[in-house]
Amino acid sequence: MKTHFHLSPSDIVKSLFQGSLRSVLLCKECGMKRLQKEPFMNISLSLSEEMERIKLDKGLQNTVIDLKTCLDHFVLPETLGDLVHCTACGT
Repeated sequence: MKTHFHLSPSDIVKSLFQGSLRSVLLCKECGMKRLQKEPFMNISLSLSEEMERIKLDKGLQNTVIDLKTCLDHFVLPETLGDLVHCTACGT
């Protein structure tokens, strides 16, 4: 006998779009790394730099935005705006 599993609409959405990002916090003083996973249902990619490059290269007619470039920009290191306490060195 076959068993059929029926997924709810929210389960289908989660299976398609839910994931997790791994953040790495790095203390500038002692170099301690703290890893944490952050769940997401979507990510926001910045298109402004890619659009500026396209405008300079060929104008906006028939514009194709390179997804890989947007994803590469999304994962670049950034400095946090809020201070985070380092448990290793106390700064």
